[in-house]
Amino acid sequence: PSRVTVPRVAAFVLDFATPSPAAITGALCGWSLHDDDVALVGFVRNAATRKGLDSATVFVKWANLTLSRRGFTRSTETHETRTDRGGRYVICGVPPGAVVLSWAARESATTGAVLVTLTQAPARLDLTLDISARPSRGSIDLEPDSSGTNLFPTSTGNVRYRLIVHDLSGRPVTNARVRVLGRSAIRSDDAGAVILDSIASGTQTFEILAIGYQPERRMVDVAVDREPTDTVVLASLRSVLDTVRITAGRDPSGFELRRSAGVGEFITAADVERENPVRTTVLLRTRDGVRLTFDRNGFPFIEVTTLDTSCRPLVLIDGFPPGPAPAMPGEATLDWIIHPDEIGGVELYTTPARIPPELTRFAFGQTCAVIAFWTRQKLGLPRAGQMKP
Repeated sequence: PSRVTVPRVAAFVLDFATPSPAAITGALCGWSLHDDDVALVGFVRNAATRKGLDSATVFVKWANLTLSRRGFTRSTETHETRTDRGGRYVICGVPPGAVVLSWAARESATTGAVLVTLTQAPARLDLTLDISARPSRGSIDLEPDSSGTNLFPTSTGNVRYRLIVHDLSGRPVTNARVRVLGRSAIRSDDAGAVILDSIASGTQTFEILAIGYQPERRMVDVAVDREPTDTVVLASLRSVLDTVRITAGRDPSGFELRRSAGVGEFITAADVERENPVRTTVLLRTRDGVRLTFDRNGFPFIEVTTLDTSCRPLVLIDGFPPGPAPAMPGEATLDWIIHPDEIGGVELYTTPARIPPELTRFAFGQTCAVIAFWTRQKLGLPRAGQMKP
């Protein structure tokens, strides 16, 4: 990692007009940076006292893609700096338009990781650190970065955090997956409730997702020595998409009908149980023409390849696009929006000529490929016996 020295004094003069983002970055960091680099600034505070924390280290990490004769090479880059006596920090040389991971640490204690989407201007991020937090091993099975390590550290503490997941009508959302970023997910019960144990106070990122609902990611400042209760309201995807009835009768999804036609590749619930994949992308990567790759921000995604082209497929869950979902470097969005124990069946169509027309109604323009997931509930199957995280 490269270390950036924080200027103790940064000032600029306003002369009739607000300075440009480049001028602000130059005043904060000096003028030796690349023209398009930006700065991330903010405070790190003690979670117990709320005062600025001296000599805490703030990290910013992102992915780089380098084009060479052999193709694209993926690597990660980390910048770090220390806070001053008032808890202030400035990290320079951060790429604009990137999605970066950031966290703060002091000795062995760390905050939770936060995802920040940058623009062309300097950004502010304040973090709160529980200095009594203890390190723990990350429990999410992430794609490793170029150094073979997980993307960020995780910590544990003494807080029990209770979340209740409802829909817009106030009804509980059962079997929703709830997690602190960096830890395994826990399912909500019949009342929509989840209790997250051993959470460190201070800054944490929570993610909530349930099939058929728009997912949510929120940064939370967890109070010290309390057992807070928070309510999360998820909007149904059906409320933002027109209701579509694909077929009628005993096979409402049309899965078995299309499977019997022998066009495309099909994965059944029995296949999923036999292969027992730890992630959905692991299930797909064993299929011909499907591979895992990375975008410019380091986010893994599934790509369909043929002899002369490659493309991102249209992904459907129970006949609908899944909507925007939490994403981060090191974890494919697909692995978060649907877990293997929720899959009742999968249809893969890797060429446009094979795609059934009823599966392209949500496509914009020509669709190169389709991966259609059907949940166990949609296909009338019982819940999987082993509920994985």
